[in-house]
Amino acid sequence: MPILSDKEPATLNITPYIQNILDQPKAIQCAMEAYPDEKIHSSIVKNYKLGKFDRIILTGLGASLNSLYPAYLALTFLQIPVVYLNTAELIYDAMHQVNSKTLLVIASQSGRSAETLKLLSVLQKNNVPGFLLGLTNDCESPLGLQADLAIDIHAGEEYSVATKTYSNSFSYASLIANQLLGVEIKPIIKEFIDTSITMINYLENWQSLLEIFDENLGEFKVAGIVGRGTSMAGVWNGALTQKEAARFPIEGYHAAQFRHGPMEMVSSSYLLLILEGYGSSVQLNKKLANDVIDRRGRVLWVGSHKNHGVPNFLFPEVSNSTLPLFEILSLQLLSLVIAKRKKIPAGEFKNIGKVVDTE
Repeated sequence: MPILSDKEPATLNITPYIQNILDQPKAIQCAMEAYPDEKIHSSIVKNYKLGKFDRIILTGLGASLNSLYPAYLALTFLQIPVVYLNTAELIYDAMHQVNSKTLLVIASQSGRSAETLKLLSVLQKNNVPGFLLGLTNDCESPLGLQADLAIDIHAGEEYSVATKTYSNSFSYASLIANQLLGVEIKPIIKEFIDTSITMINYLENWQSLLEIFDENLGEFKVAGIVGRGTSMAGVWNGALTQKEAARFPIEGYHAAQFRHGPMEMVSSSYLLLILEGYGSSVQLNKKLANDVIDRRGRVLWVGSHKNHGVPNFLFPEVSNSTLPLFEILSLQLLSLVIAKRKKIPAGEFKNIGKVVDTE
């Protein structure tokens, strides 16, 4: 039975984790107001145009790394190679990629996690890269102090699971990518502000959204999340959020990759959440939804447009640039539903802390 029912009212007290979820739109607005477009242009865009960079490396771990993926996809349109790599792999298996012409972008919410500190130490010893850009919520952290340019993501204080820091890191990375691509940045900033306003209105009835989510989830024992393109940021971070906030092992897959093995798990007790995405991804994702149903699995379609014939969890239509914000918001709400079903407090760490201090 769904846990949010007439017998158990769909009310949750606002905990620090829930408050962080609800505060994301205002954090995004704060970030947009403070976005340092002139600094990005003078220190990064100009140097790129002058040929001072021969590659870009985007690195981080956990939510910080996930937040960079849409920017990575956008930057592949540049005329130089772009690498997307978790920080541990960069340190121990790919430091040969970092040279005096590398634009290295490190995303770290704290700016002081174990791998970030290790990487900073390695960089100091080798006197590289050509330019170090740090995306962090603490510009007084080791990352903030060592970076050639430290960008404060303006997420404010955060309790546990990455919410505001993820959304703001994604937003800033996307804006930086657009600047490097020569896109006029003011209209993109407006899209983010408009989306934040839509989020505020959407979250006014967040308790009702949990009821809808719970009803459409139905019963399941095993679940996965899939998507394509920029939606992969939400897929990976949404799966991570379920593990951290609800201690539930949902796995995230690229929709194409799901067919290469994981499809074998599909049964009547398997639930697949599909992030709709946009463009050519939509029809491919609908085909996957039909194939899962044909194998007696269950599907929950998450997006802006109804997929007839399957349960849906819908949110307002926004621009493609800001769609990942609503995708991760939906999956954060999912973590509240699953935690309530499990009768545990959502977003309360038991085995880890806010900052990972061990490699």
